Amino acid sequence: MSHWTVARVSISRVDRQVLERALQALAERLGTSVQRGFYVKGHRGGKWCEYALPANLPYGNAYGVSLEGGLTVYADDFGAARRGLPTAEEFARMLHQLYVAAAVASAAEEMGMRVEAYERGEGAIELLLVR
Repeated sequence: MSHWTVARVSISRVDRQVLERALQALAERLGTSVQRGFYVKGHRGGKWCEYALPANLPYGNAYGVSLEGGLTVYADDFGAARRGLPTAEEFARMLHQLYVAAAVASAAEEMGMRVEAYERGEGAIELLLVR
């Protein structure tokens, strides 16, 4: 599986609802959708993933997200930057940021707060929580 990048995301005990919320936010940012049970293809190989965000990568068809052995991103990201798309490592970093923000938002909602804004600034995510 040449061209393939595997990027691990350091999150222990992944909450699927929080992950799906983070993936949805990332899909909106990339102008795509979240797919379940998706075969991620690339140059000379592929991988079944629990989730995927289809993308017009030069050699691949999506960024795959697997929970097998920890939260892992799979993509044939060769040439992605030339198309203005994130590399697998950048995708994993964005997913990690959005997961943390979604986890904070979920915890705040459980404590009776409302999330009024969920914005990403220069390298940061800001949440406006109202009681």
